[in-house]
Amino acid sequence: MTLEEIAENHGLTPEGVDYALTQYQIVICEITQGMLSKLSYDAKDIIRIAQDRWCETCDLKEQEPKQVIGIADSIEGMEVGYCPSCDRAIVNKKIDETKFCKFCGQAVKWDD
Repeated sequence: MTLEEIAENHGLTPEGVDYALTQYQIVICEITQGMLSKLSYDAKDIIRIAQDRWCETCDLKEQEPKQVIGIADSIEGMEVGYCPSCDRAIVNKKIDETKFCKFCGQAVKWDD
């Protein structure tokens, strides 16, 4: 199947495919609070992560955020620190604060 056929099946122009995929990637990243960001994830995995993040009865929503370790400014107005639970590097874009470690799900805070 060609790109033109795929675009036509979904009511898009070939140029519109790029826009739609970009928007879809933004939605994935936003609803999973940065835990997922690629377009290749299965829909059920995206939905499961989103439900874990947004469901009112979810245990993760009730956890107390822990302070990010070793915060340093990075390029383009981003901060880089380490998760206090799994010690993996996480990035905070400042304009859209990262609230959970994308590796282990720990709730984090960026300032005291």
